[in-house]
Amino acid sequence: MRYELVTTWYGTFVIDSTSNEVIDKKLFPRDLEEIVERLIMMRSGDVLEEEKELRDKYKDAEMIVYEERLLKLENVVLSKSKPKVNMNIKFEDYGFSKDFFQKCLMEYSRRLTSEQAARDRYVSQTVSALDDIIKIINLMAERLREWYSVHFPELSREIDDHEEFARIVYEYGDYETIRGKLERFSSLVSSGAPIGEEDIQMIKLFAKYLLDMIELRKRLQEYLENLMKDVAPNLTHLLGATLAARLISHAGSLERLATLPASSIQVLGAEKALFRHLRRGARPPKHGVIFMHPYVHGSPRWQRGKIARALATKIAIAARADAFTKQFIAEKLKDDFEKRVAEIKEKYRNPPPRVIKGKKKKKRKPKR
Repeated sequence: MRYELVTTWYGTFVIDSTSNEVIDKKLFPRDLEEIVERLIMMRSGDVLEEEKELRDKYKDAEMIVYEERLLKLENVVLSKSKPKVNMNIKFEDYGFSKDFFQKCLMEYSRRLTSEQAARDRYVSQTVSALDDIIKIINLMAERLREWYSVHFPELSREIDDHEEFARIVYEYGDYETIRGKLERFSSLVSSGAPIGEEDIQMIKLFAKYLLDMIELRKRLQEYLENLMKDVAPNLTHLLGATLAARLISHAGSLERLATLPASSIQVLGAEKALFRHLRRGARPPKHGVIFMHPYVHGSPRWQRGKIARALATKIAIAARADAFTKQFIAEKLKDDFEKRVAEIKEKYRNPPPRVIKGKKKKKRKPKR
């Protein structure tokens, strides 16, 4: 026996592959919210309970499916063609009206738009929060170093990492304790002032709050990476979560980013420089926030514009895939981009010759 498992907007059907007749079915409840919820689940790649029940009921039969999400079921075969039986399955025959279908379609579209807009806002707010946290961490770390240097200035010169510095101050406190318990600092001689118990306790409390902020930054970064893998997997794979999120934030939304041409994406975040170019004739910007990509900022200045242009082209394609087709094509985009970068680095290995503009000669006035 060979059957096909087909799900429509109003139910799941088992079809005989030979006769194209409906063998069995599980209709969805005639409730707007219930149907829309199932459509959302299908779009997210989940398997419905109705699909599981029908597969279990016909577990001995070979079952053909037409959606990749149904490969989660046992013993199914994915067909690349479209089902030919949809013509035989009419919702009017099962008690569903056209008016109800239109209501379901409108509610489904509204939910999708609302959810996508909400996810975009979460991305923008998260990346803004991350920027704020980084500023706060830098301010607090600078203040802690200056504060503690009154007592033990040599420690700040020995440790560059803010987190390590704050942890040592919080866990050990004063100069004598650090020298006694940490061998690497045993040879240091402090030129700072003595410190009282109340002073060191307040500094340790400040160091603890700095460590809390650093931990919050790490958790925000993890949350942003997980969020971006869900919202824009192609952009995230191509750029990294933080840079992809900044682009979405600057564009306003993922859908807005997907409609922008590559030339606009290239200068996103460099609006002030672009306006100076348009109003005053200054040099146009070569790149905006995509300058943060390692292939752009890590390249010689004469290659950056070309690499930024190539990257913006791939970003435009990745954004459209994330916003509309939902296909994962980032691997190919990344490979193509890296090949293009290699070509640019080979072709433009040496800097272009500098053009030295000579002074304009003054025209002599003719003698009268």
